[in-house]
Amino acid sequence: AEAMLPLLRCGSISQLEVRASGLGNGAASAIAEVVATTGRLRYVDLQRNHIRCQGAIALAAALQVSRGVTAVNLRFNEIADAGATALAKALADNQAVAELHLGGNLIGPDGATQLAAALARNRSLCTLNLRSNAILDAGAVAMAHACKKNDTLLNLYLGANSIGDEGAVAMAEALRANTRLQKLDLQGAAVRARGTRALADALTVNRTLRQLVIDLDVNDASGPAELANALRSNTTMTELSLGESAALDEPTAAAIAGTLRVNKFISSIGGGGLDGGAFDAPAPSPFMAVNGGMAAVNGGMAAPALNGPAARSSASAPDHRSRPPGESPEPVTRGSPPRPSPPNGGAPLTSRARGGATARSSIGPGCGVSWGDASAAGASAPPTSSGRAAGAAPPLPTPEPTRSRSQMS
Repeated sequence: AEAMLPLLRCGSISQLEVRASGLGNGAASAIAEVVATTGRLRYVDLQRNHIRCQGAIALAAALQVSRGVTAVNLRFNEIADAGATALAKALADNQAVAELHLGGNLIGPDGATQLAAALARNRSLCTLNLRSNAILDAGAVAMAHACKKNDTLLNLYLGANSIGDEGAVAMAEALRANTRLQKLDLQGAAVRARGTRALADALTVNRTLRQLVIDLDVNDASGPAELANALRSNTTMTELSLGESAALDEPTAAAIAGTLRVNKFISSIGGGGLDGGAFDAPAPSPFMAVNGGMAAVNGGMAAPALNGPAARSSASAPDHRSRPPGESPEPVTRGSPPRPSPPNGGAPLTSRARGGATARSSIGPGCGVSWGDASAAGASAPPTSSGRAAGAAPPLPTPEPTRSRSQMS
């Protein structure tokens, strides 16, 4: 971190990516000082760095005075409620940050509630990623209340947070009032019959949501069909992920097929295939629906089911289901992502970092600094003006690895 600070202080760096370098709180605090004083920095990626609450608090203080940073990625660290609360206070005052990624940390209901309260005042945040924390129903209910008031948030990722029916019903109520949210991830939530029906009712009213990720209840015989029927009149939903293939039985498949014959706006229906196994390639989706009809159907119940060379081609194709901006495509490609060539003759600098990792940086106006383990490419390139990483697939959630729930500071 000390070797990197002079590069940051030069004032020409717009992108900072320091991944899997064991920074800890001390180095994160030093970086925070630079974030607070430089006006050119736009993108900060410090994922996988053992940053705890103290480091998050320092970064939050920097964001309170910074007006240049628009995207912050702190995934896979050890930030608990105290750190989330500090970041929430920063969001309440900061009107520049458009993306905040906190997936794979130790945030509980209290931290999520504070972040939700900040959304009532914030008018810049478009993407909030809280996947794989422990916000529970209480955190989801707080987020739902915030969505009723906030009119700027577009993408909300709450998957793998031990959310149940209470949280799902609250989010459904929010969808009836919210006219901005486009992507909602509730993957892994224990959504039972009550929650499924509430979401189905909301989709008959909501006309802005484009992507919904939920896990169907295999014991609910009618809920999934009601969800499919609700989409017959919905003209904005384009992507729907329904969880594990075990939940997609023949009646559900028939209901979905009927919906696709009527609704030509839905371009993708997936069966999930994502689990807690961090970055393994997902299993081929049992449903891949394209405008005009099913291309592959669970169990071969609706023709034509893919098999032979076609199936192999489908299984090897890249996963284009959307994920949060900043999330890695699956499977993760080993090695550093491409970096822009240094403008104005800026020469790339290469040195050997601790642990044998290669550290690279490019010096020149508009260039970025990339530092850390080249094998830990846990995030894509910085987001473009459209909010999507350059060259990345359309955004949709990737599971975060399971972490200990003990609070760390």
